[in-house]
Amino acid sequence: MEQTDILAYTKAVRALPNGTATAAGAGDNTEVDGPTIDRRALSDRGHTAMLLVPYTTALASGQSLSASLQFQDSADGSNWDDLEAAQVQSQAGGGGGTFTGVFAYRLPIRRARRYIRVQFTPNLSASGTDTAAWSGVVVIAGQQQLPA
Repeated sequence: MEQTDILAYTKAVRALPNGTATAAGAGDNTEVDGPTIDRRALSDRGHTAMLLVPYTTALASGQSLSASLQFQDSADGSNWDDLEAAQVQSQAGGGGGTFTGVFAYRLPIRRARRYIRVQFTPNLSASGTDTAAWSGVVVIAGQQQLPA
């Protein structure tokens, strides 16, 4: 196997359900809990991870989609502690329009306990017309040894 095969060295795990939000309405400024990820169930726990949140947003001129990201861990899968938080943002230019992108964030998985999850809180700055849609994946890498 070539050592340049990215699939041999990474594991992608669903981190957020598909979601939508309407400015000042359903889903806006509402925290979404991602599913519990059991690191022990992965073939190798990995030492580095990246959260990828692809999104599409329709924004009026000068408006924005921002999001709070919270990375949590747990020893038992039910009592969660915050490990790290971040803010990310996409902003419309002068004419507004539909924008697509990916919020990418490095997760401190090395110091995490057995269970991990992500919390995501989208926030549209306008009221009533702007929308957003997203999903999320965690890519885990950094195995102790190379795959066979």
